[in-house]
Amino acid sequence: MKKLFEFKIKDPIIVSENKYRVQHWATRNKTRESQMFQVYAGIGNYNIKPIENYPVKIQFELIKPRPIDCDNLVTKYLIDALVKYKIIKGDSPKYVNSVEIISKSGKPPLLIITIYSSY
Repeated sequence: MKKLFEFKIKDPIIVSENKYRVQHWATRNKTRESQMFQVYAGIGNYNIKPIENYPVKIQFELIKPRPIDCDNLVTKYLIDALVKYKIIKGDSPKYVNSVEIISKSGKPPLLIITIYSSY
């Protein structure tokens, strides 16, 4: 697998699945929009070009003082943001065939999004 690009989001707005499920719909929408904006800002900071060859693997590495369980990290809206901002063409298996989640303890809080070729 070849690394296509990587970008970092400082102080990411991350809500665990457990907390996300019980939020009021308006709060969930704000959380989703905030996550999408953070991806947009991260893309802008790194001058990332759209992916041309598919499928890809997307790796999310979350670093927080108190890490969350990997199965509680909501990545749906982060991937949707990559589609919305035209980094990837879609989120179906044709375009994204693997998602990896890494959760670590550390400071400062950081989300590292890495996209690899899967072909």
